[in-house]
Amino acid sequence: MKIWLYSFFFLALVACSSPNDQPVDLEEIMPKATADKQPKKVETEQKQQFTTSLNLELLKENSIHWDSVSLNDELTIPERFAPKQVEKFDYWLSGKPITYLRWSFKDSTKSMNAFLNWMNCFGKRCSMVEIGKKTNIQKTNLLILQNDTCIIQLHTLDASLNELKKWKKIYLLDKESKWNFILMQSKFGNVAWTNYVDEKEGIIAPTLTK
Repeated sequence: MKIWLYSFFFLALVACSSPNDQPVDLEEIMPKATADKQPKKVETEQKQQFTTSLNLELLKENSIHWDSVSLNDELTIPERFAPKQVEKFDYWLSGKPITYLRWSFKDSTKSMNAFLNWMNCFGKRCSMVEIGKKTNIQKTNLLILQNDTCIIQLHTLDASLNELKKWKKIYLLDKESKWNFILMQSKFGNVAWTNYVDEKEGIIAPTLTK
């Protein structure tokens, strides 16, 4: 008797099922999250536009130009001494990068303080550089100039030292200019220390220490 009842209910269940019924897609009946319905926003990185305080016409007259240029975000020692303005960029010439860094200060005290502290902790190894000593202080072609209002550094591993000599020439063009320190070095040589006063470049001797 029980077997007959089970058979009856099974046949009734089969009879109530339509052969045309299709499986239900759960994604169609489940409510979608609000975030999924909203169009996704494409975030685009805003690149800073390159600007410079340099006289581009003067650079062109002295055969300084570049194929491309980009801002440099490298942190530097002179920036710890509150410069009022910082200008840093890399430019490429025939595929060879040159880095230009300039820190401007309020007065001669701040400029000299930043320079001397930088020489006490120079480069990635924070090495002490002795004023006037002829030694290789960085494994790149290098130019550094310091006066009462600013410090300027240019360095390059691949471009010729002649590229940096063009920059040095420009900074010595002004008859009123006075540079307390000028450092020029090839990547394989020793740094030469000079200053520039009254339109004359003089050699800086090593500091004598007892």
